[in-house]
Amino acid sequence: MDCWGIVLALGVLTLIGFGEASHQIAYAQADRNPLDININTIRRGRQLYSLHCVTCHGKDGRGDTEMREFLKTPPSDLTDDQWNYGGHDSMLFNVIHSGREERDMPAFREKLTKERTWYVISYLRYLGGDRP
Repeated sequence: MDCWGIVLALGVLTLIGFGEASHQIAYAQADRNPLDININTIRRGRQLYSLHCVTCHGKDGRGDTEMREFLKTPPSDLTDDQWNYGGHDSMLFNVIHSGREERDMPAFREKLTKERTWYVISYLRYLGGDRP
């Protein structure tokens, strides 16, 4: 394979991804939430959560909504310490941004900017018991 063939192959592999790890590298801009966790970021995160997440995860974040009967897997309880995809902020970012088809979690990359995704994570941390 000539030089251009290698470049093209790498470009295609980059576009389709190398699996789970490539999504985490591509979408998670930081290991930790770059926003300060304070009342303002939590409040903004709650607003965004109310618009995009409450239907499945519920107002209180426990996931015990009517959506349970329509989904292959029940919505996650966001108030406990059991994170389905790991509890690191970068992993939460990746799940929200990219979604998980196998768990009926839609991708929000078209609806939430990266910054807004971090606001949602601020609120999720609050729901999980982290307090500023």
